[in-house]
Amino acid sequence: MFRPVLAGKAIHLVVESRCGGTTLALQIARHVIEDGGRVIWACNDFPDNQRFADVFKGLNPVESSRFHALNLGGPVEQVYSRIQDTMHVLPDVRLVVIDEWCPQTGVPPKINVKKTQEIIDNRKKISTLLISKGGVDMENGGIKKRGNLKDTDTWYLKKKEGDLRTLSLLDDELELKIEEAGFIET
Repeated sequence: MFRPVLAGKAIHLVVESRCGGTTLALQIARHVIEDGGRVIWACNDFPDNQRFADVFKGLNPVESSRFHALNLGGPVEQVYSRIQDTMHVLPDVRLVVIDEWCPQTGVPPKINVKKTQEIIDNRKKISTLLISKGGVDMENGGIKKRGNLKDTDTWYLKKKEGDLRTLSLLDDELELKIEEAGFIET
């Protein structure tokens, strides 16, 4: 299984629609939990039940209890306040995932950018993984990040043929294959 090391970084994962961004984040969350950490997962729509079960298969009940889901519904200020409170109250939080931190199209609302940046700035040693759909890059084709988040590394997850994907990191490009339990390097 693909196992990136986040080591306290803030990662902005920019994805093409339906390419497995949530699956990749679930896989990273599983690795954090296996290593003894807690994960806070904030989203509007919880990941597909079957995909969640496939990726988390084999975790025991104690390990599974270290996954904490928060709903992003409601006023943005209150939602992000709940995320910040939770990440600093629970012991051993090592990863905060915000799935679809901004709307799928258009310019991200200023309040989303501001509150997401506050999570990044106040994370201490907690890794953050912020997922958003990429905008269309009219000059170069492909996708581009939306929202000007500071102090983040940007990764791009793009479709290739069939079940293959390309993950572009700062200084590397990986070919991954999506399977039921997550991604493997090819």
